[in-house]
Amino acid sequence: MAQLVVSSWIPRSYTHIYEIGGKLGNLEIPVGDVSVGARLNFKVTLEGGLKIDCCMNPFGLFTFSTEIPESEISESKVFEFKNNVMHLLIEDIFGKIQRVTYQQIKDGILPVAFHAVVFSETFRPASLQAIKSDNIDVYVDKQKLYNSGSNLYVTGRKTEGLKAVTDYFSYLILTSSYVNQMVEVMSRIYGDIVEVEDDLGVKEFDLIRDVMVSTAQIRKDCSERYGKILQAVSNFKHARDFFSGEKFGKNQVALANVLEVGLGFERLERDSEYLLPLWSDILIKNLDNLEFMISARFELQESLETRKEEREMKLLQAIFLVGVIASILTLGAMPGAQIELFHPDGSVAATGSIVSFKVQDLVSFGVSAILFSITLFIIFNFLYMKFSGFMSARKSGKKA
Repeated sequence: MAQLVVSSWIPRSYTHIYEIGGKLGNLEIPVGDVSVGARLNFKVTLEGGLKIDCCMNPFGLFTFSTEIPESEISESKVFEFKNNVMHLLIEDIFGKIQRVTYQQIKDGILPVAFHAVVFSETFRPASLQAIKSDNIDVYVDKQKLYNSGSNLYVTGRKTEGLKAVTDYFSYLILTSSYVNQMVEVMSRIYGDIVEVEDDLGVKEFDLIRDVMVSTAQIRKDCSERYGKILQAVSNFKHARDFFSGEKFGKNQVALANVLEVGLGFERLERDSEYLLPLWSDILIKNLDNLEFMISARFELQESLETRKEEREMKLLQAIFLVGVIASILTLGAMPGAQIELFHPDGSVAATGSIVSFKVQDLVSFGVSAILFSITLFIIFNFLYMKFSGFMSARKSGKKA
């Protein structure tokens, strides 16, 4: 019988071994042979009778293995088993036991990949060239060391010692894939930041508010991702310590050399040294600068809007006062105006002048009208300032 082993990885520690081990009873699938210690081991049976041996080690490598007849080994069979494992790990285990991790996976904060190793006594993939390692042949595409979709084939007699080595190789494939994805995510977010910076000079006032909201979400996502990156880099060091402390036999050392596991850990360390500054010194700091630019642009726009409103208010006040004074002057111009009355035949019947009120009445009316206008102006201006203050406070509250 051949053995299919599919692995996945996320940053974990000893506490997660005991957490998951203690909650396996929450799964809605049959679980048996649970063993909790330095590692977590258990067995599950999926719908259709597929039996899977599951293992989780202290640095977050999950391995899922099953046996199939040698004659059934194929790319499609490996792909099918990967899909079964994906659903088992994400939906059945994380979905029922670790809801925070489950949501981070769904939100794309924590990418999860899967890598397959096929142990067989006879199968030899035609698309790959064999690499000799003592009494076994190894088939691997070393051009795809950052691609979890490339499978590893080990042809020969399988031992647990050899599986221990291939587990480290799978770990390196999965973690290298993770680093590569985080570099790509960083590039994408950085591009979004540049686009927002370019738009700040032309965006409308209301759209600036939308930019502030979307930038806050980017900040939240980046903070979560950066936290996971820090956990991952620490995890890489722990895994390397485990590997350095292994007491491998001759066959294991030969396989580790063929798969370049030691070199893989060195490569992972160098990639980590490149990844961390990308996020901390470039992406996070550019986000800080972007938020400052948005805040400054928003405050400037608020100031311009306020000044515009004040100018419009003063114009209305001036029109109001001019209208009142013009009315008074018009009334004052009417006394003394000439009037003529005519007969039907067109001859003048009488002449006279208009007396609307006396001069002292005009002065008294004019003064009263002006005082009344000033009073209305003060009341109107007071109410306007109160309303403006209320609206400013409301905008500040939304901004906060």
